[in-house]
Amino acid sequence: MKKLFVCISLMVFTHSFIHAQIFWGSFSSTISKVDADGTNLNESFIGGLAQAQEPIVYNNQLYWVHGSSIGRADLDGSNANNTFITGLNGPGGIAIFNDKIYWTSFYDNKIGRADIDGTNVNQSFVANSGNAPTGIAIDETNGVIYWITYNDHTIGRVDLDGVSNLNASLITGLGGQGVQIVVDEANSKILWTVRGSAIGRANLDGTGLNTNFITGLSQNQALTIDATDGKLYFNSGNNIGVADLDGSNVNLALVTGLSGLPWQMGFNYVPPPSPEVPTLSQWGLLILALLFMSLGTLYLLQPKLQEQEV
Repeated sequence: MKKLFVCISLMVFTHSFIHAQIFWGSFSSTISKVDADGTNLNESFIGGLAQAQEPIVYNNQLYWVHGSSIGRADLDGSNANNTFITGLNGPGGIAIFNDKIYWTSFYDNKIGRADIDGTNVNQSFVANSGNAPTGIAIDETNGVIYWITYNDHTIGRVDLDGVSNLNASLITGLGGQGVQIVVDEANSKILWTVRGSAIGRANLDGTGLNTNFITGLSQNQALTIDATDGKLYFNSGNNIGVADLDGSNVNLALVTGLSGLPWQMGFNYVPPPSPEVPTLSQWGLLILALLFMSLGTLYLLQPKLQEQEV
């Protein structure tokens, strides 16, 4: 009877939730996703795209760049709009902060910006960002935009106003074609990929350059950060790997055998659900469980009560 009560209680008051998700684009026409523990892989989450790049989550919506546009969809993949912002010249990466969308323009060597609703598009927000900028990331704490270039093999930075402290060559000599960059604000680091065998890392001011922070990779192009749990996710060929933010506990086979080579990643952390007030039906099940438990107790005690009466 006690087991029955426990089972009913668990059924009434517990439910599972997805802790975190990883999204990525590729040279194919889809955005893929997988849970951060490597389960529930879906390589056709959103289709009909043109080389989707750097899918990121903001305010429970997914954004990405592809072709000459920025796309947007709900987190379940519904209401996909592949032409949310159009007329861009080879967008290579996207970042969002304070209801502003930022993107790199691969062919114009610029960084653009627009409001989160797609209005007030400025394709020359930063007019000089080096040769073929791709990935872009924002240090929200210090108000700095970082980007990486494909042809120059450099990392640049500028303040959020698009003008102050501009340095298109903050870090040079990355050793490969830059693809994606992320900011580890907790440890004051930036990390990046260069289509090679290693992930690079440096301090936010460009010092402490380490082009071999995590090695032994294959065709590494994508990475994303889980700041909450202190994890770094990345690709190694057609696999997805994970490591701690200090570079330890490297696992190159969290997900294996992907059909396409990941090209830039995004991460979505899902907070645990708030405690819920039980519904009337849940209260009814609980009362029923208590009733069964009480009747069972009386049934078990009945022989003893009869003995006492005698």
